[in-house]
Amino acid sequence: MLPLERERTTPGEARRFTRETLQTWDLAQLGDFAQLLVSELVTNALLHAGAPKQLRLIRDQVLTVEVADIGHHPPRLRRAATDDEGGRGMRLVNELAHRWGSRVTRNGKVVWAELKLPSAGAGAGAGAGG
Repeated sequence: MLPLERERTTPGEARRFTRETLQTWDLAQLGDFAQLLVSELVTNALLHAGAPKQLRLIRDQVLTVEVADIGHHPPRLRRAATDDEGGRGMRLVNELAHRWGSRVTRNGKVVWAELKLPSAGAGAGAGAGG
């Protein structure tokens, strides 16, 4: 678990924590996908939910990335115009994650995304998609 604060460096710290944790778990092959998911979820919390509070990675039958924040509105997929500079984060999460969603907590919400764990002998992209 990594406590998060509302700072510009937060997405970078979250990516670094994710990379190091996955290396410890021998899941470095999920690093690129997981770091991108983490970056999008943390940035989304920074921009739309007041502030991220915590990043948690859970290794079970899947790799679950959770970002807790103080916002109360669930994230939504929106259609960004071709000239929009933003608005694509949750679409990217939707494409990369096996599944994703959110749940309300007493102090805000948790947005989560799952990546499939690679099977023995699988290539680098084994965790993406759904």
